[in-house]
Amino acid sequence: MNSFLVLNLYSNGYSAMLADTLVACAFGSAGRRTSGELVLRDDFGRILPLSVCIRLER
Repeated sequence: MNSFLVLNLYSNGYSAMLADTLVACAFGSAGRRTSGELVLRDDFGRILPLSVCIRLER
């Protein structure tokens, strides 16, 4: 049976590395973790960071 977890950290100032460490501490090293930032790009190409997200697949 496959399972997954998606975690969004909506507070500014968190990093993808922090999210990865948090999930690794809580769930161990088993599974595949993918992390990154959710951003909004405007019509001028500027980027507004919104949150950090991480997905754990087992």
